[in-house]
Amino acid sequence: MTPHDAPIILALYPFTRGFAFVLFQGKHSLIDWGIKEIRGTEKNSGTMQAIRRLIDRCAPSELVLEDVTGKASRRAERIRALHQSITGLAEVRGIPVACYSQSQVRSHFALTGQHTKQELAQAVARLFPALSAHLPQKRNCYDAEDRRHGLFAAAALAITHLSRSDDKR
Repeated sequence: MTPHDAPIILALYPFTRGFAFVLFQGKHSLIDWGIKEIRGTEKNSGTMQAIRRLIDRCAPSELVLEDVTGKASRRAERIRALHQSITGLAEVRGIPVACYSQSQVRSHFALTGQHTKQELAQAVARLFPALSAHLPQKRNCYDAEDRRHGLFAAAALAITHLSRSDDKR
């Protein structure tokens, strides 16, 4: 398989103020990433509109999301509904969706000693130095989570997916 034949993986991580995404072509080629903030009262419809445009532009062969259906998931009901909408869009477009729980992602990265969100973000930045400029500072317990953590959460989902895909081959 040549690099141009490698599947295009789009990992999305919706959060309170929008969503983060990473786009991989194959296991080692991070080709695009970003954070999109959505403002207003209709966040889910605005987010879905932005995700549709992203999918149209990138034409991914697979979509990766966090599994928000488990009892351990602490995601808000709005985010859960958004995940259902994203999954429905992918189904209509014929794009396979893979979902991984936070515990699956953490266990993948725990093999190399990363346990916290900050450690996970640092591990992703080491694997893909282009993202290191976006690495958030370690936060204090009273600080709100930096939106850039969503970028690293999306990348960690994609890395987990790509690693598990290799294990199946």
